Amino acid sequence: MKTKKIDNVDLAILTAIYKDSRLSNKDLAEKLGIAPSTSLERVKRLHKEGILQNYFAEIDYKSLGVNLQAMVSIRLDKHTQEKVEQFKKNILEAKEVISIYHMGGENDFLIHIAVNDVEHLRDFIYLAFSSQSGVEHISTALIYEHQRSRVLPYQL
Repeated sequence: MKTKKIDNVDLAILTAIYKDSRLSNKDLAEKLGIAPSTSLERVKRLHKEGILQNYFAEIDYKSLGVNLQAMVSIRLDKHTQEKVEQFKKNILEAKEVISIYHMGGENDFLIHIAVNDVEHLRDFIYLAFSSQSGVEHISTALIYEHQRSRVLPYQL
C-alpha cells in the first residue's frame, strides 16, 4: 500500500478531527488559522483520497445496559481465504461485536465485544464462536477499563 502525500496543514486537520470529530468547519479553520474555504476543500480532498475515512461516535455502553466488555482471542483450524472471510462476515453481524482484528501470531483474531453480564458473555461465546466450524481455540479476557488515545499516531 502506497503512503499518500500529506503536508503539515493536512496533518493539523487530521489531528484536530481525530481529537474531536464534532468540530464544525468554521471552528476547525479558526483553530488552525486557515480560511474556512481552505479547510473545507482540504477535508473534502482527504475524504476523496481515502485518508480521512469516517467519523465515529463514542458511546457510553453502560447507558445501553452493557456492563461487561471483553477481548476474545480466536484461532482457526484452517486459514483459507474463504474460511477467514466467512468467519469475519459471521462475527461482524453480531450486535455484541465492537471491533475485530485479524492478527498474525498465535491467534488469528482478537475481537472486542460488549455484553450485558457474565451469562450473556458465556452464551455469546457459545453461540458466536464455539458453534462455528473451524474454531480451534477460544480465550477470553475481561476488560476493566477502556480509553482511546486522543493523539493521532503518525510519522512524517
